Amino acid sequence: MSAAKKNGGLLAAADIGSARVKVLAAEMLPDATLTLRGVGEAESSGVHEGKITDLDKSAQALEHALKEAEIMSECKIGAMLASLSGEHIRGREASGTTVINDGVVTATEISHVRKIAGANLPDPNEKVLAMLERHYEIDGHGGLRQPLGMSGRMLSGSMHLITASGNALANMEKCVLQAGGKIEGDFVFSPLAAAEAVLTDDEKELGVCLADIGAGTTDLAIFADGAVCETAAFGIAGNDIRNDIAHMHHASLESAEKAKCSIGLAEQGGEFIALEDASGSGENEVGRAVVRDTICCRAEEIIGKIGETLSRRGRQLSAGVVFVGDTALMPGFLEAAEKQLSAPVRAGLPRYRGERHELVAKPRFAVGMGLLQMAASARRDDITARRGMSPGERFSEFFRRLFGEDGGEEKGA
Repeated sequence: MSAAKKNGGLLAAADIGSARVKVLAAEMLPDATLTLRGVGEAESSGVHEGKITDLDKSAQALEHALKEAEIMSECKIGAMLASLSGEHIRGREASGTTVINDGVVTATEISHVRKIAGANLPDPNEKVLAMLERHYEIDGHGGLRQPLGMSGRMLSGSMHLITASGNALANMEKCVLQAGGKIEGDFVFSPLAAAEAVLTDDEKELGVCLADIGAGTTDLAIFADGAVCETAAFGIAGNDIRNDIAHMHHASLESAEKAKCSIGLAEQGGEFIALEDASGSGENEVGRAVVRDTICCRAEEIIGKIGETLSRRGRQLSAGVVFVGDTALMPGFLEAAEKQLSAPVRAGLPRYRGERHELVAKPRFAVGMGLLQMAASARRDDITARRGMSPGERFSEFFRRLFGEDGGEEKGA
């Protein structure tokens, strides 16, 4: 690694999952677009359902992925924006109201409304991951997306509050530090990051669910009218499908994973598949149709849980469901989801088309690419701030662009 590139100022993202750890590095060019410089991957260990279960093993996996990304980019990676997932993450509605001083809404009033909305969490161990603006109201007149500069006496704001376990956050940060990295800002709920990479403005406006089916958890972010309106997470995901195959057919986990990816939910003939047994000393021949039936049971449960969450919305999501994570590529999965949910579905591929795009043109890289876009957006905000925007105005503008009316911009793509 050359001295000239030791501190290259790269943007970096870490997606620490239960099956894979991914580190992506990109450079923001003078025209504010992103170009991918490095990609690192490692098998995950010590992470279960979004929580650290073995600090040393999880840090070793992240360190391996980090070094791979640094070697490819020929640059030392500093701070990283990192994702977080798991059942400990909660989404809830929150609101706040404040007097508008001098009759014109400034960043101070908006910040005060947000502070009120985020107060009084029911669990003292909960920490706020994000407070996403849904809409504002001035003197009873609602539906306002950006009230900055508007006139009135009272400002109210409706937010979607995302919280996480304080212990889970602390342990994940320890993992990053032990791996030789550093966290940039706050952790980001994984489907919010993925949404930045794969969803369009129109999808967010019409109503869409981003479903991130990972190895340990399935995490959801639902958008309507251009903003996040609901988030959810549950602990049934890709590893459960693999484990069902292993338990039901006495197979090794590696062999079960391969069967999951090759057979999926696609219609099968009467042929057999050889599954290595857990001891590694022999193989069992199992009908492919039997394995498919095993997969279908768990896949239908996952899709059903997503459907239950969508039904609580009480409104049509016209843009349907966008799936990210490797499960989205499992044979027959999208067709089964479309039929079970009675909604349009698609696999979420990052829209990035710059250098090395072929390395990340897969649903499992949606979270990492979305994190890079968020990091680029924050850096552009810093540049704007240096040109005269106040910190409060920058803060409001940052969240407006990410999750408000400009949230689906193809930043750097």
